[in-house]
Amino acid sequence: MQGIRGNKISMIFQEPMTSLNPLLKIGRQISEVFIRHQNMGTKESMEKAIHMLEKVQIPSPAKRALEYPHQISGGMRQRVMIAMAMACNPAILIADEPTTALDVTIQAQVMDLMLRLKDEHQTSILMITHDLGVIAQMAQRVIVMYAGQIMESASVMEIFDHPVHPYTIGLLQSSPRLGIRSKQGRIRLKEIKGTVPSLYKLPDGCSFYPRCPKAMKECSTRDIPIIDAGSGHMVRCLLANQTKK
Repeated sequence: MQGIRGNKISMIFQEPMTSLNPLLKIGRQISEVFIRHQNMGTKESMEKAIHMLEKVQIPSPAKRALEYPHQISGGMRQRVMIAMAMACNPAILIADEPTTALDVTIQAQVMDLMLRLKDEHQTSILMITHDLGVIAQMAQRVIVMYAGQIMESASVMEIFDHPVHPYTIGLLQSSPRLGIRSKQGRIRLKEIKGTVPSLYKLPDGCSFYPRCPKAMKECSTRDIPIIDAGSGHMVRCLLANQTKK
């Protein structure tokens, strides 16, 4: 596993300030990847670290390599995390809410950077996020999960244009959209009633059953399989085919 983690599979965490070692300079933290996985010496690995900082568009990379994480901005820290993750040209990059702690402008820059590096290194990105805007911009295929289970899986356009599972529909309806207003002139977002169940005590049957507006008695008494609603659109719902039609 040591040969896989950080080498063939890398990860970008949600909060770079807690992921980077505050006691080590940035260049040393990146160079460690090359030392561990590519058997480079100290000098060569530092040169590669500076090169990676340049690739993620950090200005004055040689200077930044000698700084500590607290000396740079949140956007730069996230770029450092991307540089570390992409150092060994991994086959898979797991990004866990990589833009949550950033403002909107920096979010766009980081996402553009990830897409550019993905194409340049032929890396697949598995992105974990609650941000539907990020999903629309970044994803090709989407898996919607609830309480640890896959509820729906389809191409990004299919998910946004033809959602099938009641949970997916609820997520999309709870997001603000331009131009949609009530008679009083205010935007009224729809809500998914109820709360997420404890993973220690999941309900019988469909885990979304207690909150589902289309729930039937059968939903609470049997395991719900994932079915193909057509063209690879997978849904865990007894009403999937009916809703698709």
